[in-house]
Amino acid sequence: MQDFHNKNYKKVNLQSKLLTLNIFHKIIDYFNLSLFCLITIYSFIAFRSQREWTEVYSSINDMRLINNDFNGYISKTEEYFLNEVDIKDQFKKATSKDLIYLKKNIGEI
Repeated sequence: MQDFHNKNYKKVNLQSKLLTLNIFHKIIDYFNLSLFCLITIYSFIAFRSQREWTEVYSSINDMRLINNDFNGYISKTEEYFLNEVDIKDQFKKATSKDLIYLKKNIGEI
């Protein structure tokens, strides 16, 4: 009788260990599945954020190129006007001796 109870106890103990192990495996499976889902969702979010950042960076880069072109135009304009100012200093100031007087007849007027 003792042998029967001992075998029965071992059988119940084995079944309980298998049930515990089975539950533990299900918990780990659900944890792995939820972890996989979270990684997948965050990957899509990261890809979307990366795409948006790439668009922003491209527009900033285009704006910088336009500003560099504006700086070039401004530099050329400043250089032109500075040259014009320098040329004015090179002109000789006129005096009364430089003027040419034309004689007009009164009848021609």
